[in-house]
Amino acid sequence: MPRDPFRNYTSRSGSGAYADAAAASSFKRDEEAADSIQRGFQSARGSEVVAAAVAISDAIAGVDRQQPLVRRASQRAFTLELALDAPARTAVAGLMALTFWEAPRWCRGARAHECRCAWDAKNPSACPYPTFDTGYVDERVAVALQLLWLAVAAAHLASNRIAVGASNFWSWRGQGWVAAVCAFALADAVRAAAVAGVGFDWEVTRWRPAPYLRLLLLVGYSKDARSQLRLVAKILPAFLRVATLVGLFVAFVAWFGVVVWPPRASAEGRENFTNFREAAWQLLICLTTANFPDVMLPAYPGGRAEIVRRRLRGTYPRRRPRRRRDPPPRM
Repeated sequence: MPRDPFRNYTSRSGSGAYADAAAASSFKRDEEAADSIQRGFQSARGSEVVAAAVAISDAIAGVDRQQPLVRRASQRAFTLELALDAPARTAVAGLMALTFWEAPRWCRGARAHECRCAWDAKNPSACPYPTFDTGYVDERVAVALQLLWLAVAAAHLASNRIAVGASNFWSWRGQGWVAAVCAFALADAVRAAAVAGVGFDWEVTRWRPAPYLRLLLLVGYSKDARSQLRLVAKILPAFLRVATLVGLFVAFVAWFGVVVWPPRASAEGRENFTNFREAAWQLLICLTTANFPDVMLPAYPGGRAEIVRRRLRGTYPRRRPRRRRDPPPRM
């Protein structure tokens, strides 16, 4: 006869009651685990299954990111992070675009007249920073956009911190340094809001960290940019060897020019070789062909749109077609 699995449980009242309670508790745990798979992240088994599914999905899609912890709060934060990923990247791209269309720092306050003027090639010092009536974004609108976009990025980074935990978030693969950059950018945006809205005297005319912080945010959200920077870091030692050779060559030629063409005894020395520093600077300009402004200066007064149009059309003027010469008449 087959053995009855419940015979030992019902033979004695005490042992049977204990076994029934253990079976009921085990059945309850199994039921909770099965429900957690359907509801998502309610128990250890459900979390491991969904985490494995997320890892497989990321592997198929080619996405490299840290996986969330098993805790319920971490799984919910990870869901929120996935929902905010595209808006956060769009916000960072918007911040970079805003950098090109907000009024420069040096065009505000007491120095605003240096920008609202017409550039004269014969007297450049009269208008050192011409803007050619460029339509910049209003200051209050720019501050509002900064606060909105930085808040979206901060929410995305905060959800990532809850999802992956503090140790993973502040590791070298984590987004901790991006969160620090976002915090500094938020502080600068609050300062700009106090200047534009309340009128506090906190204006920065010499140097503002916002454009550089936005660039760092773009690097933090762009894996392609980080990959290219790592590639540059790898080739930097080889490049430094070539740069050192070029620097020594420029230094030697500058010294040679000062010795051969003394500033007091020759016109070349008075013009280009007044001292060693000026000679090295002029040689570096010649080496980098930076003294060739004839192509861009005609388009500079037309503004950015004219420069883009000329760049798309072609920088250099096209050659005129040669005229077809008629054959000489026969005699």
